[in-house]
Amino acid sequence: MNGKPWLLCVVICGCDAASSTPVVSTPDSTQPQSDRTVKRDEAPFNAVAAREAVAAWHTDQDPNHSRDTIEVFPVPNAPELCLAICDSNPRWEGFFGVYGLSEGRVVWQAKCEVQPTEQSVRWLRGLKLAGFTRPIIEVYGQTHMGNGYLYLYELRNQTLVLLLKTRAVDAHVGGDGETFQGERLMAEYSDLNGDGFADLLLSGEVQEQSDVGDVIVAKHACQKGFLWNISTGKFEEDRSRRIGLSNDFDR
Repeated sequence: MNGKPWLLCVVICGCDAASSTPVVSTPDSTQPQSDRTVKRDEAPFNAVAAREAVAAWHTDQDPNHSRDTIEVFPVPNAPELCLAICDSNPRWEGFFGVYGLSEGRVVWQAKCEVQPTEQSVRWLRGLKLAGFTRPIIEVYGQTHMGNGYLYLYELRNQTLVLLLKTRAVDAHVGGDGETFQGERLMAEYSDLNGDGFADLLLSGEVQEQSDVGDVIVAKHACQKGFLWNISTGKFEEDRSRRIGLSNDFDR
């Protein structure tokens, strides 16, 4: 984000070092897909142009720093916005950004009030949720040890306001010997209590590994749910929906 100008990145995701042809990668099959329906009067999201615009923006901010990779994503119903994961070391060291576009150029980068504490951002998408008039940004962070949180932000006047932070990434076998299937809990949004606002269910599977970490010896389903609280402006956990997660296991 704005506070990390040293992490400047440029590469065409999906290209090897020898390739000169731009190839923009698509999200892997485990990544939940956002609503990317394009209105008839909107141009489709141009990932190559967006990546180049983000790269140029960071070069303008500081031309002396190296850049490695930028992976860009659309924001549903907001063609003037794009998201990006910028890595100085892919899936190991980097940050995410939300950018305003005009005539093919980035004209601003959103300020993030509470940035992820993990060293890398593994998954990122923009959401248009029921009841919310502004874009919601979903971010999964991951540390070098393989643990991390899900962050939900709302974009308000070029500022990302944190609505939720909850543990949702576990790819680390050490310690308790447990991981999440696919390394994370998957997010699903629907109105769970009928108030007109989308709520969140995080679900997945806890896998217990053998001592050497190469065999799954046990597994069980897990889930936790969060309801939108219009009074506090936050997603708050509904503990009655929690399944298979202990208090000390999940914070």
